[in-house]
Amino acid sequence: MEQDLYSGANFENAELSDVEVGAVEANFDYCEVKSIVMKQLEGDLSLKKQTVYLRNTIVEGDIIFEQGNGHVIVEGSSKVKGKIIGGTKEKIKEQ
Repeated sequence: MEQDLYSGANFENAELSDVEVGAVEANFDYCEVKSIVMKQLEGDLSLKKQTVYLRNTIVEGDIIFEQGNGHVIVEGSSKVKGKIIGGTKEKIKEQ
């Protein structure tokens, strides 16, 4: 897993439990995740929209944006079985 506050966290081909991310974005490719919490950021970063990208990923529980300004982009066979709290969801259709 890689993470920094600006470029975000990247997960690939992983089975994950409860994931907490303190960054502007998080990318999940071919993962199974129990839940995701996008942590509150500080300073100028707290004004940025946090984004979670799901590519062929299953989230069994909730995705929570503590800042309340989140966005989930769902691609491929991805599914969120729980709720999205503090954010919105956008389904990208395959071309």
